[in-house]
Order: sequence, then C-alpha cells, then structure tokens
Amino acid sequence: MTDITEDTARHLIWVATSYGGPTGIGTISHVVSHQLSGTAQTVLADKWVRSLAIRGKMMAIGTYEGLYMYDLESGRIQLSASELNVSKLLTDASGNIWAFCDNHGVLIINGNTGRPLTNITLRIPNLLFWDVTINGHVIYAATSKGLKKFDVNRMQLVNTEMGPFLPDEEFFSCAADNKGQLWVANAHSLYRYNGSWSRIKDVNFEVDSWQSAIYEIFIDREGNTWLGSQEGLAYLSNQRRPFEKYYRSIHSSVKIQHAFSIFNDDNKAIYCGAANGLYQVHPDSRSIERIDSSSSNYLVTRLPDQEILVSNSKGCAIVRQQQLIPVGEVYPSLRALQPELLSSAVQYNDSVMVFGSQLHKGLYIWNTRARTLRVINGRNSKLRLDNDIINALYKDKKGQLWVLSEEQLFLLDPLTDSCTSFRFQRILFDMCETSNGYWIAAYGTGIIETDRQLRVRRIISAKEGLSNNGVYKIFPYRDSLIAVTSNNGLSVLDISGKRIRNYYQQDGLHSSGFEQFCGTRDKQSFYAGGVNGFTQVFPAYFSVNHQPPALYITRVNSETRNGILDTTDLQLSSIEIPNNVLQTTINFAALNFQHPESTTYSYRIAEQEGGWINLGSQHFLNFTGMQPGKYTLLLRAANEDGYWTPEPVRLTLIFLPKWYQTNWFKGMILLMIGGIFYALYRYRLAQLKKQVAIRTGIASDLHDDLGSTLNSVKVLTHLAKREPEQPEHLNQIENAITQAAAGLRDLIWVLDDAQDTIYELSERIRKFALPLTNAHHIQLECIITAESNDLPISKTQKRNLYLIAKEAINNSIKYADCDRIQVVLRQGNKSVSLRIEDNGKGFEMTSVQRGNGLRNIVQRAKQMNTHADIYSKPGEGTIIHIV
Repeated sequence: MTDITEDTARHLIWVATSYGGPTGIGTISHVVSHQLSGTAQTVLADKWVRSLAIRGKMMAIGTYEGLYMYDLESGRIQLSASELNVSKLLTDASGNIWAFCDNHGVLIINGNTGRPLTNITLRIPNLLFWDVTINGHVIYAATSKGLKKFDVNRMQLVNTEMGPFLPDEEFFSCAADNKGQLWVANAHSLYRYNGSWSRIKDVNFEVDSWQSAIYEIFIDREGNTWLGSQEGLAYLSNQRRPFEKYYRSIHSSVKIQHAFSIFNDDNKAIYCGAANGLYQVHPDSRSIERIDSSSSNYLVTRLPDQEILVSNSKGCAIVRQQQLIPVGEVYPSLRALQPELLSSAVQYNDSVMVFGSQLHKGLYIWNTRARTLRVINGRNSKLRLDNDIINALYKDKKGQLWVLSEEQLFLLDPLTDSCTSFRFQRILFDMCETSNGYWIAAYGTGIIETDRQLRVRRIISAKEGLSNNGVYKIFPYRDSLIAVTSNNGLSVLDISGKRIRNYYQQDGLHSSGFEQFCGTRDKQSFYAGGVNGFTQVFPAYFSVNHQPPALYITRVNSETRNGILDTTDLQLSSIEIPNNVLQTTINFAALNFQHPESTTYSYRIAEQEGGWINLGSQHFLNFTGMQPGKYTLLLRAANEDGYWTPEPVRLTLIFLPKWYQTNWFKGMILLMIGGIFYALYRYRLAQLKKQVAIRTGIASDLHDDLGSTLNSVKVLTHLAKREPEQPEHLNQIENAITQAAAGLRDLIWVLDDAQDTIYELSERIRKFALPLTNAHHIQLECIITAESNDLPISKTQKRNLYLIAKEAINNSIKYADCDRIQVVLRQGNKSVSLRIEDNGKGFEMTSVQRGNGLRNIVQRAKQMNTHADIYSKPGEGTIIHIV
C-alpha cells in the first residue's frame, strides 16, 4: 500500500497499491465496496500508483508514468500530465491539486476540471519528494534536497528559515498541527518549528535509533503526534503527563542507577541519594550532577538553618559547595550522629528536630537552641520500639509526631517523652492523613484506613486492586487521592469513587520498582524513586479516560488433523468450525492508544450460565472439546480506568457435528431402535398368537377327545346302573377312563417346555406305539435324523406331529394288516419332517373316501405351515410324509 485518502462525501477510504488501481473501503461497513470502472482499471493495469488526492467528484491518481484524473461519478479517466513521476498529491483550500513530481518540481491542477494551472520547475538534480503538508497558506515539502516552502496563494517557491539545517539536508517527513506548529524529521531526529527550531528528545530513553528513520508524521484530531519509523510506532501526547522521570542527564552521561532517598530543596534543586552516590538534579535544565560517589546515601534532608544533611553508609555529612563535610565539624552537638545511619527526619518545631535510626538505636532529639542531642529508646524511656527500629517519622496537620516501628505506631511528644502506642501486628512503613482520618502503608498488607482515633475502617490490598501489597511511601492529594508506592508500581486510590488505578514503567514512571525510604512531597507534586532514578508525580494531571476501547476479532484459527484453518475478517459475525477440529483459537484486539498495555478483556458464552469471565490482558481464547451446536461468544474490553465497551462483540460459533453426531444419524438410530422394538412387538404378538393357537388347539382337543370320552363314560355309567348284570359296561368305562388319562398325559407332555426337542418327540411316539405294535406282533422302527437330539421344536410342531403320528400308527394297526411300521423324523436348520410307512395291504387312493383321520392329518400339517403327502397302493403299503 502506497497511499490512502479519505472520501468524506462517499464515506470511503481509498487505498492505493502498487499492483493496480485504488480500492474504496467503506468507513461505515468496513468492507471493500468500491472499485474503479473497467476502463480505468484497464488504463492503470500496468501502472504503479504512488499517491491519491480527492477534490469533489474528481480523484487525482499519481503514478510513475504520469498524473490521471478519475471522475468518481461517471467512471471516466483522463491523463492530465504524462511522463511525470508523481510522488505526492495535496489539495489546497481553493480546490487546486498540487502534484509533487520527482526530478521535476510541482504541477498545480484545477481540481474541478483536471486542467493544469501552473508548473513550478525546480532544477535540482536527484530531487525526491518524501512528504508534504499544508499549514494555512503555506505548503511544506520534505525532500532529499532540503525542506521546501511554497506560497499557496502566489503558487511559487519561497525561502525557508532553515535554522540549524544545511540548505540541501534531507528531510523524510513533515506535518503541521492544529496550533500551526511544523514538525519535521531528518535522518537524525525530530524537530518542531513555532517561530524557532527545537529538537525533540526523550532524555530518559537509552536508545534514540527510532528517531533516525521517521518516515511519517501524523497529527490526529486531538493534537497528538504519531511517528512511524522503521523501529515501530511512537506516540506523543499533547496533554501534560502526570509523570516527569529523572534518570539520565541531558548534558552528560550521568545516570541515577538506583535511588534510595530524595529531597526537594524548594525547587532550587533536587537531591537524590542513590546506591552509587549523591546527585543534584536541576529540573529546569534537566541536568544531573554527581556530588559524591563514595557510598550509598539513604537520607537527604534539610536542617533548620537550611543546610542539607546526608546520611550514607559512611555516616552523616553536610553538603556545602558540592562537597560532603562530616556533620560533627559543622555541628559539634551532632557529633554523635557522625557514624549513624538514619532512616528519617522531621522538624518538630522551630528549635527541635527528630531523627530516626536504622541501627537499632531509637530516636535522636536535637534541640538547636540548647545545642543538645539526646537519645530515647526502649532502654531509657517509655518508647517501647520493636527492636528500636524506626521505619518512618510523620508530623500531622496538628503538629503531632508519629513514630512508625515494625508493628507499632507511637504518638510521641519529643519534649516530654510521653507517648501512646497503637499495635497493628503489621510492618508499618509510612503514613499520611486526610480530613477524616489516617492512611498507613503496611508492608505485605496494603493500605490501612483508620479514623482519627486509629480505629481501622478498612484494609485495601491487591485483592481490592492495588498493584502490590509490598507498599512503601504513601501520599495524599487534596482529600481526593491517595498514592502509594510499592515494589511493583504506583497505585492511586480515588477516595470518593473508591477506584484504584495502577501505573507502571510503561506509563511513564522511572521503573515499576520503588524503594522504602525514597519519597518526599511539595505543594504541587510528590517524588518517589527506586531502580533507574526517580519520578516527580503531578496528581493534578491524573486524568480519567472515559473512552472505552474499540474491540475487534482479528483472527479465528482452527487446528485440525489435516492442518490449520485461518480466518481474518474484522466484521466476522458467524463461523462454522469443522467437525475434525482439535482446538479453536479466537484472537481479538482493542484499540486503546493511551495505555494499550492496561487494556483488559472478559468474555462469556450466552448459552451457558454464569457471568463475565475476566481474562486480564490475555487477548485470545482457546476452545477444545466443544459439543456440536451453536454458541454465542460475547467479548468486551475495558481501558485503564475500567470503562468497558458499551456493547459486547458477538461471534456465533457453529461447531459442526461428526458423522455419528448428526441429526440424520441420530434419526437413523432412533428409527433402528423403533424398528427393533416394533420387530420385538411383532415377534411377541406372533408368539402370543401362536400360544393362542396352541391353546385353541388344546381346547379343541380337550373338547373333541377328552370331552367325548367323558361323555361316553357318562352314558356308560347310566347303562351300568340300569343294567348292573351287564359287566361289559364297566369294562367300557375303564377303557374310556384309560383313554382319557392317556390324552391328558399327552396334553401335559405337550405343555412341558423341557421336552420341546426332536428326541423327546421321538421317544414319546415310541412309548405310544411300542405297546400297541407289540400286542399285534408288528415291528416298530423309529429313526431320528438331526444334527443334535437337543435341537428345539415349537409346541405347534411338537403337538401336531405327535397327534399325526398317533393317527397314522393307529390306522396302520387297525386297517393295514401290516407287520412293520417305520417312523422317520428329520430336522434341518429351519424345518422338521415326519415320515410314517407301513408294509400293509394298502388301498386305492381314488376309490377310498378319506375319513376323519386322514382329514385331521392334512389339517394339522397346514397348522404347521407344512404339507401332508399320502401315498398308498394295494399290496404296497401306505406312506404318510409331512414335509
């Protein structure tokens, strides 16, 4: 992409590329919505488009081969100037288009007609236009041969105040802000012109390489300056920042490596005690001087007579004329402090000053009028300090002196040594006050808020939003803010709103690490330091960013067994996830230009119960093992002050099911299950029908056989009563009862499930037939042909085959006059056949009328879905075959 320009009338952004004509992107729809006409695309097909400008309905298109004018309404294109290498285009207030052409000069064209107005020829060899900007009636051009200035009204080149620059010095970029100031960049640095030239430099930035290649300067609507370079993107805010850090001198290589203590000498100078010496900082000139480098300095304070006292690892000294003089030589009454290492100091009144010891010696009370120095500690007073350690001294608005020890807080009168103690069971490092109470920095706990009687109201820790519980120095501001330093950032508590904002090195602090004793304050600001110097903090410039960040989904990445599917669409609202996905990653980004590193995110799934899930600064989500279905992902982002996007971004994720999770497959399974149940139902119904048929047959047999027999018994009984002298009636009754008992046993045998086999059927036939055949001297032969004697047969087969066999055997004995009967049972996979053959006299099939016995055989064969074949011939016996 070589250039972009905004078409406000059509709500478009036109983008020029090196491979074809410009493309229009809708500023509302955010999608490519406009292309050049077919004719224009043909004309520009082999042209490298370098620059664009729009005036009304005309768009100027600059290429290496000339300048073209394109009518945005009709789609017509015309060549306005040929054989010109058009590098930059610009539209002035009169609607004229200025074409800046490499190795030529400037061609000015009427923006409405496309006709040339004038030509400003610059006879400068190797002239290249890198950037142009308009500032009122003046146009500036950054070129390879200096900064050029053109008068818009007179349409001519005018002289430029070059200041410290050479006439043909190369400039890469230029821009004018809303205050009329000109910003330019050359090969070395960034400069600003507002009547005089000044170089822009970050004195605390170690590496200035980003300033050596600034190819684009952009001033936004709020007046902020954006710098695009090969090193990245730089942002210069037009608002006063609340932090002014001091680390490196602007005039020398002096650096404050690690600050331990700090003192502001009424804005004359700032004294900073560090690990590698004592420094004097001059804020106006931003110069830093090293006064001493012999030892580490832990306390810098001012004595009542304006002398500066320093306590370092070698003892206490007075700063005079950039020299350290032992304190005993200047103040004989302070000779006892000579070897002391002090942690804090407070001027109690105009004649008394109090010092706290780091060497477990308690407090030093210095009376400047009496010139006396005395020590009070747990050994000689009521001041029962924890190991005689003094962490801090604090003088409140009433003039009361507070002493902070390890776990106790003392209210001390240094004139009478009377004190009141308050135990907190926490390490107390510092305290301050507001109109309604006290605030105590407790290391490892956070901030303790108390009332005026030191009763604890609440404890504010990292859980409530502090950057860290390892807090050190604490500062109030106008009863509205409380600031506390820690070993990981600065936390600022809004007392009224009870909101906490955390600041770190990336927000402008010297670093995120502070030191225990390094802090002081003046009327408008406070100072705190640690690693890499210290920071002057201006609470009045703390501002609240009410603008929530714009949130976009930047990428959807689906990892499958076959590879990775990657989708990038800022307007994406729905996406299908393939069924072979292993993991789906949703990437998103929020535009927060003030503090992008402080942007936080949260999400939730609309279809799932629960609230928003906080992601912190994590700007992606991973989904694995999701069940098939449609999920609505809701995303939102918050800026550094907790202002969330008003409407969450929605993305519908459709996880496609695997083949066995699809509805059609589930439908098939349901149909199959339904079919199985229906088949079972039909089978059960068939079985019930069979049972009903068997029961009906049994009932019929009982009625026909047993019923008729019992009826005969009844008749014979009456005859026996009437004719008692006839014994044959009793014999007949006995035979009938015997026959009925046999039929009943046959019925019980048929109903016995344990005997539903081909073998049991054969044995039953044998038991029935053998007594009869033996009585008539007939040979009985029973043959079974089956894979196994235990193969089951149905009750219908069992009953009917048995009754057919009985009928056939009885007929052979009664009528055939035979001497041999053969019974053959055969069982295959799905059928049972019965063959009964005798060698009797037979009969003629056509001349003999079938009786009930033969008809019963045929009928019972039909009940088994089989066929009864009866064959007989005189002299050849009879064969009955059930198959």
